Amino acid sequence: MQLRIPRELAFLAGHFPGLPIVPGVVLLKWAIDFGRKEFSLPGVFKRLAGVKFMRIMPLDTDVTLTLRRAGEELSFEYDDAGLSCVQGRVLFASA
Repeated sequence: MQLRIPRELAFLAGHFPGLPIVPGVVLLKWAIDFGRKEFSLPGVFKRLAGVKFMRIMPLDTDVTLTLRRAGEELSFEYDDAGLSCVQGRVLFASA
């Protein structure tokens, strides 16, 4: 899915002055929220695995968020024009 990272995004305020970037926790929340919409995931968050922040995602551009489900695991990757920015896995557990 394509996501636009607008310059006026509220999460950028104070993170960081002069070099605004989307906080990692926001990127993780987006991946989880979109994953829950896309797939029927078990209800309980268990842990994160293999999360890597490789590039700052540019503002005022579209990035691609790719989501895949394998059992109780959601893998995600954000990329900008084919260059991986953030990737990782979220593990869930049945309640």
